[in-house]
Amino acid sequence: MDANNSVHFYDQLTKMFGKKSKMTSTHLLDNVAEAKVTDKEGRKWEIKMVVEE
Repeated sequence: MDANNSVHFYDQLTKMFGKKSKMTSTHLLDNVAEAKVTDKEGRKWEIKMVVEE
C-alpha cells in the first residue's frame, strides 16, 4: 500500500468518526489497511480497506 492510499484511509476514518474518536490500533500490510476505532458513544469498530491494483 502506498502513502496516498494510507493517507486516504486515515482521512476517511476521520470523516466517518470525527476527531473525537480514538483509533486504538492500525495495521498496514501489503495491500490491506486495518484499524480499530472507538467512537464517541463507546462503540468499537474494526475497519478493513483492501487496495486492488
